[in-house]
Amino acid sequence: MRGNMPTKTEIFKDMQDILRKDYSGHIDKAEINCREKYRITDDMSDEEFKSTIQSYLLDFKDGHLWFTSKNKTPLSIGFQVRKFQDALYVIKADEEKRIEAGDRVILIDGLTISQMAKRYSKE
Repeated sequence: MRGNMPTKTEIFKDMQDILRKDYSGHIDKAEINCREKYRITDDMSDEEFKSTIQSYLLDFKDGHLWFTSKNKTPLSIGFQVRKFQDALYVIKADEEKRIEAGDRVILIDGLTISQMAKRYSKE
């Protein structure tokens, strides 16, 4: 262990304990909060750890739960969208100059927005 930094297994255990005791939806999500469903080891890479934790939190289907590293700069694609029916509408485009607010996206890589939503439903 480096200094007083908690191990990956300790972090995961603490997260599960917090979600079991302090999370308002803990009763409805009890079947998700099972330690044995997710494999966390102290020797896994940081990327594997983050991916597993993200998967764990995504299973709660609660947009208020997320996990990030202190050292990570938030990812920005330069614009924001909002879904309405079967389209994405650009609501803000501060860094991306090829699109502007109000633009509508109906296909991504040849798939409709509904198809993409189904493919990436967990995320």
